[in-house]
Amino acid sequence: MSTAEIGLGLQSDKRAGDYARLARRAEEHGFDVLSVFGDLMYQPPIFPLLEMAAATERVRLGAACLNPYSLAPYEIAGQLAALDLASHGRAYLGLARGTWLGAVGIAQPRPLTALAEAARVVRLLLAGDAGGVRGGDVPPRARYPAALPGTASPPAAAAGRLGAEGSGPGRPDRRRDQGGRQREPGDGRGDPRAGRGRGRPGRARPR
Repeated sequence: MSTAEIGLGLQSDKRAGDYARLARRAEEHGFDVLSVFGDLMYQPPIFPLLEMAAATERVRLGAACLNPYSLAPYEIAGQLAALDLASHGRAYLGLARGTWLGAVGIAQPRPLTALAEAARVVRLLLAGDAGGVRGGDVPPRARYPAALPGTASPPAAAAGRLGAEGSGPGRPDRRRDQGGRQREPGDGRGDPRAGRGRGRPGRARPR
């Protein structure tokens, strides 16, 4: 039986330096996983995650979640590889269909197939596979590069963890929105606890 992990999710609406401070405190208090929400119109999760990676030693880190419609799978793979390098092997990948994307004109056809194709492309890229892949739902639709720019070697360890874990800690349900919260398929509702209603994207709050 696998050991349960306790995670903490953070919104990416904070100043530089705040993420490191919060990450250190979370690690001190025994959390196993730290996630940064990938909500539309907030800071991209990669910035907070890299800051948190430098400030911690044990917790796993990842976005909750990235989606293959607004971010191409090869870009997702690059971000995951960068975070894995910065965290010395503690990165995880969270993939989701995403929500509110219709508000900015991004279609989301065949989400389960798109997610499966994205996970496959990311896994092959991280393993350094040079065979290429041709997909019908998400880019890239032709050959992808065999290695990720800026890495000394293909991060095969991250690819192995992705294959073993699925798309995030505890194999999250595929029916989660871009921020990692549970949704039924096709449900575009915002989270009322975050003050956002149906079809309204989140907005960065001024500081």
